[in-house]
Amino acid sequence: IYLFGRIQKRSEDAKSYFEKVIEKDKNFYWGYIGLSYYYINEAKPPDYSKAEELLKKAISIDNSQPEAFLNLHSIYTMQRKYELADIVSDILMKMNPDDDGIFLISVNRFIRTGERDRIISAVENRIKERGDRPNLLLFLADKYFEKGDIEKTIELFEKFVNLYPKNFNTPTVLYNLSVLYSKKLDKNKTLLYLKRAFEEGYPLRGWIENHPPFLFLKEEKEFKELIFKINEKIGIGKKVTNFKGKDLKGSIVELGALQGKVVLVEFC
Repeated sequence: IYLFGRIQKRSEDAKSYFEKVIEKDKNFYWGYIGLSYYYINEAKPPDYSKAEELLKKAISIDNSQPEAFLNLHSIYTMQRKYELADIVSDILMKMNPDDDGIFLISVNRFIRTGERDRIISAVENRIKERGDRPNLLLFLADKYFEKGDIEKTIELFEKFVNLYPKNFNTPTVLYNLSVLYSKKLDKNKTLLYLKRAFEEGYPLRGWIENHPPFLFLKEEKEFKELIFKINEKIGIGKKVTNFKGKDLKGSIVELGALQGKVVLVEFC
């Protein structure tokens, strides 16, 4: 019943299934989690008090699982009940000391208190203890970037792409490296990482030709070649394959029937 509730498209339908599963089993942990999610994210307006009540019931049934605590932390943060949120994050850290995601939730409190250097110190110590985990490296790079330390940001990003060449974040990090090196007016490194970003699937488009960070490359042969490859991959200048689709009124439109006219096709 709970799983059937999870796949409902309408939130009200999901709610009814979560209520039904709790009626059948008062001690079914996930029923309370599902119903609390409804009151946090789907109810209009959100009913945080009801969600908090449900989550506390879930914790009374099973206090070994993190989901109820994570949702409680989210509620308290949204309500700006930061002291309660911090208490919950401390509980989560004791429950899951190896979970980097929970660790980062815990140190985020220092953003609120303006102790950015304390965040950096905490994450660097975590890396020394646990190793160069991908989410820790990216989080730390982000904090150094916010601090204005471009050199340290570059160092961490380069470590990331070398250690995790196939990570789903790698194409974005490669592109970010190209932008960072453009700030140093380093043509070779900017082009190197821009090309690598393209090769790894970052969605580069022809607009980069006039994008401010890359204007100093505009007359470079390698940059022009990259723009050509990008446009070729997208299909700019090629004939569009004929296709049919519905317009905003639901009528079927065939592209071939519009030949000879100027046509803008927008997919939403």
